[in-house]
Amino acid sequence: MTIAQIEYLLAVANYGSFSIAAEKCFITQPSLSVQIKNLEEELQLTLIDRNHKPPVLTEAGVVIVKQAREAMAAFKRISEEAQAIRGEVNGTLRIGIIPTIAPYIAHLFVPIMRSKYPQVHLQVSEMVTNDIIKALQKEELDVAIWAEGFAPDFVQEDFLMRDNFSAYLSPGHPLLEEEAIDLATLPSSDLLLLTDGHCFRKQVLNLCSRKRQEDSSFAFECGSLETLIRVTACTGGITIIPEIALPYLSEEQMKNIRPIKQANAFRIITLATNKHFVKKGLLNALKESIQEALKKQRIERNAEKEA
Repeated sequence: MTIAQIEYLLAVANYGSFSIAAEKCFITQPSLSVQIKNLEEELQLTLIDRNHKPPVLTEAGVVIVKQAREAMAAFKRISEEAQAIRGEVNGTLRIGIIPTIAPYIAHLFVPIMRSKYPQVHLQVSEMVTNDIIKALQKEELDVAIWAEGFAPDFVQEDFLMRDNFSAYLSPGHPLLEEEAIDLATLPSSDLLLLTDGHCFRKQVLNLCSRKRQEDSSFAFECGSLETLIRVTACTGGITIIPEIALPYLSEEQMKNIRPIKQANAFRIITLATNKHFVKKGLLNALKESIQEALKKQRIERNAEKEA
């Protein structure tokens, strides 16, 4: 049994395809198939049902793949531990960020990471939650920056920050007279939302304790908070935005911001990884860079307010 054979088996398990697995492992499909067959003969077990289209793991394969993932994680951890002992932080870090976070922090932490850790190759992608989950499962992504509450069993999370919600009202909206907005009494027809697929949409609807109802002559949903804000401003509606977006509003737009009465009007932003992720040094470097960037932003904002 070799590390390469385990890697090939995991690739087929991840992608459900011999051809894609071979491509990802930079090997020809016949060679990959032979290596997996040799592994099955050594173990005296059939690990993959090749008659099923696409190929799937047998019951024995499920058990062996679980152990194989742990073995590969332990193998990779040797190199990671050696780097830590040498005090090195290098390698590739593939980061996925959900769209309601990416525009507000990516440009802040990326320059810090590149400056402090020039040996780290960053690959940053904006992705919706479901796509991130699939990529983490297939180990095509190292870490996600997303909102807590959507992680499947194979994902582990590390707290990054709390992000409070605020209500953004159109200019002249009667609720601007209120000091805070009670979402439980807000007509659903007034609320403009992100489209399905965004976890932020689900969080807002849960906060309102009801499903979206199309009970007005106008309904608008889109994929970005910036568009929601612009449309809200000209339609007499209301939308919900996270605190990390507030620094990017103009002084005039900030006049239309109101706090929300509900105590649970916030989300927890976390760093999420596959439980077999071993690049702990890179993860710590990322977390420290994000925290440094956000602290710097807060200091600059406070200085502007005092000026």
